[in-house]
Amino acid sequence: MGEFKAVRSSVDLSRSFFDYLVRGAPKEYHEADRSRWITIINDIIQGRPGQKQSLEELIAELKQVGGSYYAGEIGVLCRAIQSFLEQKAMLSIPYDKSSSDKEYKYRMTSDVKHPQKIINQKLFDSAAKAGFPPDFFRDSFFDGVTIYCLPDRTDLSKSYFRSSEFNVCRIWGANFDGATFAGSGFYSCDLQQCTFCQSSISNTHFRDSALRMVSFQRASLRHSSLLDCEMDKIDFYSATLDGCSLARVAAKGVRDLDTATITFSGATRGECRKNKEAIYKALGIPPPAATEQDKVVPFPEKGKRQSGPAR
Repeated sequence: MGEFKAVRSSVDLSRSFFDYLVRGAPKEYHEADRSRWITIINDIIQGRPGQKQSLEELIAELKQVGGSYYAGEIGVLCRAIQSFLEQKAMLSIPYDKSSSDKEYKYRMTSDVKHPQKIINQKLFDSAAKAGFPPDFFRDSFFDGVTIYCLPDRTDLSKSYFRSSEFNVCRIWGANFDGATFAGSGFYSCDLQQCTFCQSSISNTHFRDSALRMVSFQRASLRHSSLLDCEMDKIDFYSATLDGCSLARVAAKGVRDLDTATITFSGATRGECRKNKEAIYKALGIPPPAATEQDKVVPFPEKGKRQSGPAR
């Protein structure tokens, strides 16, 4: 078995890939088509069927248009793609290192009422090699961390994830209840039997991932998205989806979506309704008839600020 390690997401790799194509052949590749090309490149790296080129053909084209000037940088990118593919091939393999009794000295957040231990990348990498101590993930503050391995049935409840990514990671039986996500993401992950009950998820994205038997009961999702994901038996009981989007998802067995509040803060009533219909359509469910719940959530009054937890 290879070693679990931090790798770049296929989306991030696709952005770099397109940048080199533009530099090497600006007449053929245009910034105006950036989004479309990144999606195409990402699909090829992910190995999705129906693509006009194989990954090998795409890399050969990149090396040709890049020429000798970018040869070194393109070589680094190609090795990063290979590392991603190797890590993705290990998604079925559980992290099997025993729990460590090593004691770490944690810095704590400044929240007087609820201080949390701060986990940075250096600390995470060290614990991943030695084996994670008990309660390493619970009630912690993850600041800009790439999480690439996780023991099965890990308790991550009440933790805070700021600008952090679960990247090419097996996440089985994880408990995220009461956790907070801000500007974070799940990329090329395998989530099974996970719970996000009463969690707060903002500006966080699930992409190129599989979600099976995952619960978002009473969770609040704001300006978040699911893109190119497989979804099976997902529970949205009493969840709130505010300004969220779903696209290119393969979903079945979605539960309790009719109990969820689907809205779009600051939007018109018609825009809210369209957003709700788009989510139902993406999940393959006929949208319900318009009700009083299909209403706008107004902006805060001028001069008033919305409070939030200090970090």
